[in-house]
Amino acid sequence: MAPTSPIIQVSGEIDLATQDAMADQIFARLEHRPESLVIDLSGVQFIDSTGISVLIRAFQAAQKIPTRLRIVVNTPPVTNPLRLTGLTEYLPLSASVAEAMDFLNG
Repeated sequence: MAPTSPIIQVSGEIDLATQDAMADQIFARLEHRPESLVIDLSGVQFIDSTGISVLIRAFQAAQKIPTRLRIVVNTPPVTNPLRLTGLTEYLPLSASVAEAMDFLNG
């Protein structure tokens, strides 16, 4: 049986009002120093700069642990802001949870 990674599923809008809840989930999981972690944003309809900031901080924290991190991004409301800011070249992105798991377990 292949190892599994914890998955944090996020949905709805990630903005100033909701980014703390997402950050709390991510950083609480990272406190346990997992070998790998998947953040699934496939249910997100909107993300602003505060949400993007959480993703950058999570990536940086994961690198320090080290935790192998994959962020699932497959909808235009999330991919477009990441592409416009150049973060698609920086953040460890996957198009699906299955792809993220294959990458982490392969």
